[in-house]
Amino acid sequence: MEWTKFILFFYKEQQYIFGVCPCCGKIFQLTDCGIYFPGKHIVIDEINEVIKQGKTVQRESEKLEDLEGRVYKIQDQIENIKTEYEEQVQPLIENKYKVEGRRQALAKIEKVSKIFTKRNIDPRDIRLIFDPVEFIAFKGATVGEDISSISFVSKSPQSRRQEKILNSLANTIKNGNYAFSLIRINEDGSVEYSN
Repeated sequence: MEWTKFILFFYKEQQYIFGVCPCCGKIFQLTDCGIYFPGKHIVIDEINEVIKQGKTVQRESEKLEDLEGRVYKIQDQIENIKTEYEEQVQPLIENKYKVEGRRQALAKIEKVSKIFTKRNIDPRDIRLIFDPVEFIAFKGATVGEDISSISFVSKSPQSRRQEKILNSLANTIKNGNYAFSLIRINEDGSVEYSN
């Protein structure tokens, strides 16, 4: 430790030490003394000034530490608010926009496909297949209910060939010459069949 730091520490901690002057016999406080080292002279006023500056620096450092503590608390509060938002508010907002988006999509589909809404078919129950008919509607599939009916939807035939295909399909359904199989493709790519 440097001698100046030692002296500052000594004066800071031992400022209530008293002594008796060997020359005049007066009692003095140690902090009122002048200390001499060979070739160096330390003035007590300078030491006291350094001590005052050290105390000021210490107070400012304590204030800074207090401010840093407050900043950390505020940062924790911000993180808690973000977490609460992500866990509670954001799902509500997302759900609101999903419902609104679904409503807007249904409104658009309703404008485009009046044929489905006139027959009380939810446009979300419709699957596009193109051939031999354009659409198949599974009534009740979207809302999670049992499928109450299956409807085949197609434009009027544009050729003799299309007319024969649609008549053949209608006769097959009318005569009950069909079977229904459910084919599920799993996420891993495997296929399941059920009748």
